Amino acid sequence: MTILNDPIHGTIELSPTCMMIIDTPEYQRLRNIKQTGTLNMIYPGATHSRFEHCIGVCYLAGAVMDKLKSQDPTISHVDKICVQIAGLIHDLGHGPFSHLFDSVVGGKDNWTHEQMSFTIFKHIVEGNERIKKSLEEEGLTSRDINFIGELVDTKECFSESEGWQFSGRGKDKSYLYEIVSNERTGIDVDKFDYLLRDCYYLGVSCTLDWRRLVHMMKIVDFGGEKRLAFRDKEKNNVYNLFYLRMHLHRIAYQHVTCVSLNLMVADIMRAVDPIYLKDGSIRDSVKDTSKYIRLTDSLLDVIAFIDPSHCLSTCNLCVSRSHGSRYNEGSRSNLPKRWIHS
Repeated sequence: MTILNDPIHGTIELSPTCMMIIDTPEYQRLRNIKQTGTLNMIYPGATHSRFEHCIGVCYLAGAVMDKLKSQDPTISHVDKICVQIAGLIHDLGHGPFSHLFDSVVGGKDNWTHEQMSFTIFKHIVEGNERIKKSLEEEGLTSRDINFIGELVDTKECFSESEGWQFSGRGKDKSYLYEIVSNERTGIDVDKFDYLLRDCYYLGVSCTLDWRRLVHMMKIVDFGGEKRLAFRDKEKNNVYNLFYLRMHLHRIAYQHVTCVSLNLMVADIMRAVDPIYLKDGSIRDSVKDTSKYIRLTDSLLDVIAFIDPSHCLSTCNLCVSRSHGSRYNEGSRSNLPKRWIHS
């Protein structure tokens, strides 16, 4: 086991297999993708990345599995490893400035960053014999690898109205699909970590008690499936979870200046789209993993050295951003003077 010190969760342990995945170039790329996109230009402390968030989700996923083991003895070592790896790689597919890139791609070929996360994970496994061997030694089969992908992206299967759509695990372990990415209730370890982590780096007070929520978590039979539920006395803690999310959207994620910045950066990416990659466009890179993993938040710094004549007039905005210029709420051609907002 490797021991890491995390500012949110304290001392955490990661398995050798998880560390092998983390040590790959594809995973290290997450160090250069900020968790909150352009928000650090408004909240200076918000410089945390997808890298530490994914490690935190991996840790929380393991904590939940340890708790549920006492309720369902059939939970195996392979089940736990799969859920932890799903937490570890769930954001591998994010592009530059996280969710901002999704709007630039604009749903091209029904692309989602969740699908891309699993695609990059398979790319890592197929190209690394040590990781492939380690997964086999842990007891993982091709079915388990697909199970990891289902845990990361549950939207399509949960959206189906008839029958059980998952192949990784059956209805007897349907609750496993609600740990990392819960499309049914929205209560999952991904949300636990990003709320705690964002509050910490934004300097926002946080009263979310994830340990108590996990302690009160229970597997119940509901609609012919096994689901995750909480004691009724935890309703205030659950309410606090969603209230905190709403509060962060109001004061940070949907901050008027953040929205303006996102519009500006999105326009810059669209303007340089055809020429940024010598062997293809930014939007087309979603079809080629080897090209996609070259895209990080450093994109803007690289653009700053490109001849503006090749980037249309929009490229001038890349330079002006360093002087505090940004789009106004009412007009994308007017740039307000104010730089840091309280």
